[in-house]
Amino acid sequence: MRFFVMLIVSCAFPFVVAAHGSGASLERTADGYLIDIGYDPMIIYEDDRVVFDFTDLFDAASVSAQATTTVDFDYVWVRLRDGDGGTLLATGIRRADFGPTSLLYAIPEKVGGDLQLYVRYQNGDETVVETDFVIPVEPYDKPYWWVPLAGSAAAGALGALMIAGVAFFFFRRRNVHNSLVRE
Repeated sequence: MRFFVMLIVSCAFPFVVAAHGSGASLERTADGYLIDIGYDPMIIYEDDRVVFDFTDLFDAASVSAQATTTVDFDYVWVRLRDGDGGTLLATGIRRADFGPTSLLYAIPEKVGGDLQLYVRYQNGDETVVETDFVIPVEPYDKPYWWVPLAGSAAAGALGALMIAGVAFFFFRRRNVHNSLVRE
């Protein structure tokens, strides 16, 4: 029986081993540094949300030597521009003490092409490295509003079934034990 409990627990809590967990990654070497910015979802649509992860900044020489030395920085200056060159967002993001240094952004409904992401890593008043990326944005194409809800409902039903199975296992064992004690 312990095998089945461990099987349920291992299915309920999958572990993802990756640099950013999921999504896509923008990589560029500039001024001796490897900038690795993760973003999720992999395909960005207009009128959708995207999470950017600015945590990974490496010394390019260490990456080529397969030693991967991270570079310290205090904050990241981020600017997002739309396809027409208008600034959508300009902000500084302090490096997180724990977890990723992230930005959650809601893409406008009409972007007018690709997004331009400019990043500048700062250590105090000193610029460590800066570069920009072009991120493709797909046109708004979500004809069915219920599709995300169906996935959430299926995940919720699966979770409820797993919790019910574990609860049944533990409560059934207790009742069997209590009936043996009474006799």
